[in-house]
Amino acid sequence: MNTGWLNSEAQAVLARLEGWRERGWLRRLDVAFARFMAALPGQCPPEGGVLAPAVPLPLLLASALLSKLEGRGHCCLPLQELVAGSGELLGFEPEALAELRAWWSALTTADPAWYEHWLVDATPELLPSGSAAVVPLVWRHGRLYLRRFWNSERRVTKDLLARASTRQEWSAAQHALKEEWLPRLFPRVQGETDWQHEACEVGLGGKVVLITGGPGTGKTYTAARLYTLLQLLHAHAEGAPLRVALAAPTGKAAGRLHQSIAKALGELAQQFGEALPASVRAEQLPAAQTLHRLLGARPDTRAFKRDAGHPIDCDVLFIDEASMVDLEMMDAVLAALPATALLVLLGDPDQLESVEAGAVLADLCAAPAGSPLQARVVKLQRSLRFSKPIGTLAAAINAGSVRDVWAAFNSDSATTCLAAGTPSQVVAAVVPQRMPEGVPPTVTPTKSLATSPITSPVTPAAIDSTAMHSSGYLAYAQWLQARPAKAEDFKPWACELLRQFDTCRVLCAVREGPWGVEGLNQAVEQALAKQGFIHLSGDWYEGRPVMVTRNDSSVGVANGDVGLVLRSPEGGWRAWFAEGDSVRSVGTSRLADVQTAFALTIHKSQGSEFGQVVVALGPEPSPHLTRELLYTAVTRASRRVTVVAGTAAVVEAAVERRTLRAGGLELG
Repeated sequence: MNTGWLNSEAQAVLARLEGWRERGWLRRLDVAFARFMAALPGQCPPEGGVLAPAVPLPLLLASALLSKLEGRGHCCLPLQELVAGSGELLGFEPEALAELRAWWSALTTADPAWYEHWLVDATPELLPSGSAAVVPLVWRHGRLYLRRFWNSERRVTKDLLARASTRQEWSAAQHALKEEWLPRLFPRVQGETDWQHEACEVGLGGKVVLITGGPGTGKTYTAARLYTLLQLLHAHAEGAPLRVALAAPTGKAAGRLHQSIAKALGELAQQFGEALPASVRAEQLPAAQTLHRLLGARPDTRAFKRDAGHPIDCDVLFIDEASMVDLEMMDAVLAALPATALLVLLGDPDQLESVEAGAVLADLCAAPAGSPLQARVVKLQRSLRFSKPIGTLAAAINAGSVRDVWAAFNSDSATTCLAAGTPSQVVAAVVPQRMPEGVPPTVTPTKSLATSPITSPVTPAAIDSTAMHSSGYLAYAQWLQARPAKAEDFKPWACELLRQFDTCRVLCAVREGPWGVEGLNQAVEQALAKQGFIHLSGDWYEGRPVMVTRNDSSVGVANGDVGLVLRSPEGGWRAWFAEGDSVRSVGTSRLADVQTAFALTIHKSQGSEFGQVVVALGPEPSPHLTRELLYTAVTRASRRVTVVAGTAAVVEAAVERRTLRAGGLELG
């Protein structure tokens, strides 16, 4: 962008920002946005007194910082962060923070009223679109916003408050039916509050409900029963069938949502039989979609096919893993969701937040007293996923208590911490030693997946179930050796192999370096090959685990899907993915975007469950190591978790540091 016509003072600010980019303090995009703002008056002449003749110099610096914060997941730039903040929001080290404060002080001293005549102080009503085109920023209560984020916050707030204030009316017959079925679906225990029962009551009473809680607390179990009740009540009314949509931020999460609800509906069908209408049968459950697919994403644009003029065709929308939904995506969903539809959000607000800007679920769960939304949030309390030691550790992390975290680590072998660890110890925790020559693998398939007998030279002796979930990749490595001789046995074997692989995973805080996904994937590969469990041969080899990194509808894979590369009975390499109690495959030549998946980032693991997890935090404390990151990592494990860090200070700093998101929905 040509900004040569700017005066010398503006040119000096832009040159200094470019210097900050070269030092790694800003991104190229951040400086480009400051240049855009500097040129804006020249491109858009003042209209109605909205713009002053020139952009104030402090605003050029603030614009670059606002862009940087947007890249870090924030919706706005609080002025306090520039004046007396810790620099944590910006990710600035002491040197950069000191220089920023000195420069900001000099610029604002020279122009103390820099914002008064240039920026429009936003009112509760959205400004006309014409104004937004002229002024891309909003100044509100000492915060600088990109206008699109400000508009999204206002629209999301308005919509959700309206839904929370709307009551669902049922006929007398439907009310009687509800009172009959709630106790049958949720038998009460004397003296205990059944929060799952409570969540269904709330869901049936309005147009929005948030069912929250930690892993294994029964969020999808509750959703299945809410779905059942809604279908029962709807069957009593005349008209078209109840239209239900299932969605999640990622393809993997969408698949798990459908699988979990379908399983619960199958159990209900066995329990209640013909008492349930056909619409409650698992086979009638609609396919789950990613939010992008639900809305009809358009390539190379932020717009979707579904909007207020072309709404989603549903009466109820279930969204799982709602903590991963960013502000603008929630805005798009609500714009396309009919006001008459019920929105059911499922998620854990203590997990990692969305990659993009905003922390919608956390904001909603923190709605103040008196807000209509406060009564629409139900937190499930009891987790059935993991052992008590892991639950105790997770609670201590959430509470930010370093003392309790160390006590939890020392309480049981299910929770261990290597506080002076190395990447090689991460590898040692998951790579088994080769069994002595002549001793065959000792694994058998589970009955549910072994649809036909396995014929191989392997001795079919049962492996200890505890060892299966706490011996790293042993079960996977052993089952890989048990490839059947007959082609008809291949799919049951591949299905079980995928299940065994999911009994363990390495989770990393970073992508690069010896502690990251790239380094540890390579190290685990080499160690397994050294023990003779796998045989490396180019890009593809028998048993290579791969994660899809980009949605590709043409071959039916989604970002986050994990499969295993195996030579098919017909010959040729194919990646095999679990699909219910069976498997499907894709030729490796059609997989353009995959990476090895012995180790995953903690972000990519969100929503998954493994028997054993080994967490690689890194050699030293870092701003990206937070309480939410550590909590998400340890709660992926159901039986055993091992945390490896360079020093004890790494763990302690992570427990004490919370994820901060500037901005927030005004829900009061």
